[in-house]
Amino acid sequence: MIDLKSRPAFFGNLKIRKEIRTGIGKIRSGFFGIVFAGTVILAGTMTGKTASAQGSGVVDNWTGPYLGLTVGVNSSNTYIDDDASNDLKLDDSGVSAGVVGGYNFAPFGQSDSGQWLVGLEADLQNLDSNDRKSNASLGAAKQESIWLASTRVRAGYAWENVHLYGTAGLAYSDLQVQTVNDKGDDFSVGLALGLGAEMVLTENWTGRLEGMVYGFGEEDRKINNSDHDIGMGVSVVRLGVTRRF
Repeated sequence: MIDLKSRPAFFGNLKIRKEIRTGIGKIRSGFFGIVFAGTVILAGTMTGKTASAQGSGVVDNWTGPYLGLTVGVNSSNTYIDDDASNDLKLDDSGVSAGVVGGYNFAPFGQSDSGQWLVGLEADLQNLDSNDRKSNASLGAAKQESIWLASTRVRAGYAWENVHLYGTAGLAYSDLQVQTVNDKGDDFSVGLALGLGAEMVLTENWTGRLEGMVYGFGEEDRKINNSDHDIGMGVSVVRLGVTRRF
C-alpha cells in the first residue's frame, strides 16, 4: 500500500531532481524534434490552401473520441542517496508499445484558422525495466517494472491538419526498487508531463510524435539500519497513430 506521506513532493529533493532532470535531458532532443516537425508541417499548411476547406471555417479533424497505438523508446532511472559511499544509480532503456485513447472538444468553437482543443487522455504501455547494482554500504539494489500508464489533460491549438499540444496529469507504474531490506511498493503514483504534435493522415486517422516525463517522487527507506532517499523517474519518446470516431 502506498504511503503518500513518504512522498512529500512528486520530484523529490535536490539530488533526486537532478536525476530526474537527467532523464528529461534524454528526451530534450525529442522535444526539439516535435517543435521542428510541428513548425515544418504548420508552414506547409499555411502556405497552401486545403481543398477541403469549407466556408469561412476549417474542417474539424480533431474533436470527439479517439483510440490508437504507440511505439517508442524509454529510459527509467532510480537514484539512491548514499552519504557513506558513492550514490547508487539504477537505469535501463528499451522499446515500449502501448495503447492510447481519449476525447477532444473545442470549448471556444472554430475560427477561420483553427481551434483551441482541450481533452482527456489515458495511455498504457509496457516498460520492461530491469537493472541491478550494488555498493559497499547499501549492498545490492534492483529496479524493475513491467508497465507504465497515465491519465492526463491535453490542451493545445489545432489547425486543419496539425495539432500542437501540452499535457499533464497523473502517472502510474509498478516501478519498484528492491533492496536488502525490502521490496518497496509495487504500485507508484506520480506526475506525467509532456509535449506533442499530431498531423492528419487521412479523414479519420492521425499520426503523433510526443515526449513524456513521468516522475514518481522520492521515499525515505531504511537500508542496512540507515535512512536513504530513493527517487524514480521515466522518460519516453514515442510515435503513435490514432483513429477518431
